[in-house]
Amino acid sequence: MTSTKILIIGGGFAGAATAYQLTRAGEGDILILEQEELPGLHASGQNAAMIREVVSDPDVMKLARDGARFLRNLPGDWTSLIDYSQNGALLLVNNNSARDLEVSATGAASLGIACEWLTRQQVIARVPVLKNASFDKGLWCPGDGVVNPHGLLTGYLD
Repeated sequence: MTSTKILIIGGGFAGAATAYQLTRAGEGDILILEQEELPGLHASGQNAAMIREVVSDPDVMKLARDGARFLRNLPGDWTSLIDYSQNGALLLVNNNSARDLEVSATGAASLGIACEWLTRQQVIARVPVLKNASFDKGLWCPGDGVVNPHGLLTGYLD
């Protein structure tokens, strides 16, 4: 019978990132158990790979901010190419449903997350295909982007 100090069940993003951070913190003797023959066959490998910082929950927003910063400034021990593309995100709302996003935008600004309100005309100037869409304004989040989920998972596992 063998033993290990830390056992992690699941080799997707949650398990792999946990093992990576524990290793960076000086922990050793970590074992990841994955039921599939390869990690990332389910949600971790088949998600939209969107990196969004402005979200409704303030605690999750802090984690999202820190995660995006991590991707923009990978540590020196990172070995995998992640193909992070910081192309921004545009969140559209109608005036009668904008309150929640306005609260989130205020929280984002207090956390140092860049975002900017755009009028309907400014949004259409940037994205002309939206000229017939139903919205009143948009929140531009320039730090958002997409990442290659396989490269990110590989980096954590490496």
